[in-house]
Amino acid sequence: MTCFDAESMYRKWIRDIADCQDIFNGHVQHTAPFYGGGGGPGGWGGAMVIVPYAFYKHYGDKALLEKYYPNMLNYLDYMENHSEKGLVVREELAGWCLGDWCSPKDKNLIPEPFVNTYFYLKTIKMTIEIADIIGKPNKELKARYEKVKKAFVDKYYDKKTCTFYKSTEACDAYGFDLGLGNEKTLKAIVDKYEKLGEFDTGIFGTDILIRTLCENGHKDLAFKLLTSEKECLKSPYMRQTENPRTKIIVIAGDRGLAGGYNNNVVKLITGDEAFDTENTEIYALGKKGRDTLALKGYKVISDLSEVMNGPIYADAKELSEALLEKFEKGEIGEIYLAYTVFKNTVTHVPTMLKLLPVEIEAKEEAEIDNIPMNYEPDEEEALGMIIPKYITSLIYGAMMEAVASENGARMQAMDSATSNAEEMIQKLELDYNRARQGSITQELTEIIAGAQAIS
Repeated sequence: MTCFDAESMYRKWIRDIADCQDIFNGHVQHTAPFYGGGGGPGGWGGAMVIVPYAFYKHYGDKALLEKYYPNMLNYLDYMENHSEKGLVVREELAGWCLGDWCSPKDKNLIPEPFVNTYFYLKTIKMTIEIADIIGKPNKELKARYEKVKKAFVDKYYDKKTCTFYKSTEACDAYGFDLGLGNEKTLKAIVDKYEKLGEFDTGIFGTDILIRTLCENGHKDLAFKLLTSEKECLKSPYMRQTENPRTKIIVIAGDRGLAGGYNNNVVKLITGDEAFDTENTEIYALGKKGRDTLALKGYKVISDLSEVMNGPIYADAKELSEALLEKFEKGEIGEIYLAYTVFKNTVTHVPTMLKLLPVEIEAKEEAEIDNIPMNYEPDEEEALGMIIPKYITSLIYGAMMEAVASENGARMQAMDSATSNAEEMIQKLELDYNRARQGSITQELTEIIAGAQAIS
């Protein structure tokens, strides 16, 4: 029997989150132990409070609560400093603030401040309880909770209908989970999803909705939502078209002195007969790739080189959305991604990746008897949500790997140049010393010969 030490794993997870927290402003990274991804300051960063709290509820160990209580306060201060009129409105001063994700058709109907302020209130409430558990009652947090709660209710709660944000997606479940609704709010939730019969929620809302239903006597409805059946359709992102036009996202560098880094990426295109100049169009991320491909006759329809100065997820999302829209309309036959995979500081692999249409290898399905249920969302909805996120993630990941590869290639090239220069200097010094010694020897010989001639 295999035994998994889950308790130690959770302890390490909490430690990783705390280690990655910015000690100056309290910001908690989206991904520990490295920066990446994105989910907004509430949905992701709230782990600084939620995970230790859940650990205590399960194991009864308050040592982690005491240890990371300062980290929790620091995180809550960060949320407060990124709020306006009580609502969390951004993550960085000039940045965005993500909310719920992956709702059907990915419309993102719930305002981002609504989602992040929900998590802010949730984590304040947890921290207040934690403070009482460890014997450090916090009046300031209680006052802050009331302030933020008032702002949240004033902005999103309709006192006449007892609903939140016109019952969009699972907004009512968000509010009810915070204890801000009443029986009318719960009834609105039940009535809506009894009629709808399926999910309209994202990654946060789905969990909150199901938990709210199960905890308030509506497990049958939760089961109905989880097991509803629909006719499965293929995703448009898997559709083969007869359009010969191919678009390639080419990620190279803006500068030289990086060895063969830029040329190796370009060769992926120029060295493949399938990518002819007539039907191949280039989305260039990097001036070197852009200029070289343009000289070779390829049509560069978009120059996004400035993105590589500091690539962010939003850039990748904007690019993927534009390409996906064109692909859905049938304006593009295939989409490829040319970039350099970072293995280590000395190994970088030029790679051509086909993004669309998505190709899935056929596998033999195992015969399974007595299948109890099918889960929603259905195939079409799931692929419609997953594939755009997948494409965006591939592009963003390629950007980051390309930056790392370029820096590695440049470091390697500069190291080689330095070594060559040092060898050249040594050779020149040796030649100089030999020439100098020869000159001295010649002069001595002439002096001796002259002296002998006089005597």
